[in-house]
Amino acid sequence: MTDEWIIKPKESWREETKIYHSRFEEISTISTDAAEAIKSNFPGKYWGMSDKNEKASVVSRIVIYAVNGFSYSLGLRPIIEQQFKQGQFMIVPLSTRFFFEMCGSINYAKSLISKISNKESVESELNKVNKLLTGAKSEVMLPWGELATESSINVMDFVRSLENEHSGAVESYGFLCEASHPNFVQNSYFQMAGPPVSNWDNKEFKKHGHILLNKTVSIYEQAVHNSENDILSIFKMSNELV
Repeated sequence: MTDEWIIKPKESWREETKIYHSRFEEISTISTDAAEAIKSNFPGKYWGMSDKNEKASVVSRIVIYAVNGFSYSLGLRPIIEQQFKQGQFMIVPLSTRFFFEMCGSINYAKSLISKISNKESVESELNKVNKLLTGAKSEVMLPWGELATESSINVMDFVRSLENEHSGAVESYGFLCEASHPNFVQNSYFQMAGPPVSNWDNKEFKKHGHILLNKTVSIYEQAVHNSENDILSIFKMSNELV
């Protein structure tokens, strides 16, 4: 094989994409307000709430779900940042989509608490809560040794919940999905943004490549802020109810 058929890794991607690094670093750790709220609203605080009344019981279950989801999203932050800084742009949209979905689930949980707070009975929301906590489409074993029988909440319900508060959420999710699926053109841009191709010498690629990366990072930034604001709202509402 002659040298001209060998792709020689280029390092231009490092210089071109480091302009996004500071944006990741600004949201790499949890905000002070959210951190303090998590400390004072540790899930264990809600375990005994089920003995008070039905509304307190249901709300406490939703809070525990939301806190778990928020902890998952925190675990994803350094992973997404590392993938980006290492030039693994092909999988950044996929990880960001999962993060976006987790944030949507937290928003959905917030919407359930909001609805419950305005009603005397929780019956109308109880089915959704059960699906949220124990629903599954595959054979998932529940902690008490039985297979899940409830169907899970469709992820698009989470995305639509976000759309109700943040116009453009559905479009943003569609963008992340397309970049995560086998879409030849979209995948090619993300692939060529990093090593070994690093196609930044191509002016047309450079222009559109930055549009795609900037949009991905912007969606991620907004999702981070939304998740922190939503978990704070959840704690505020739940403390008023239970």
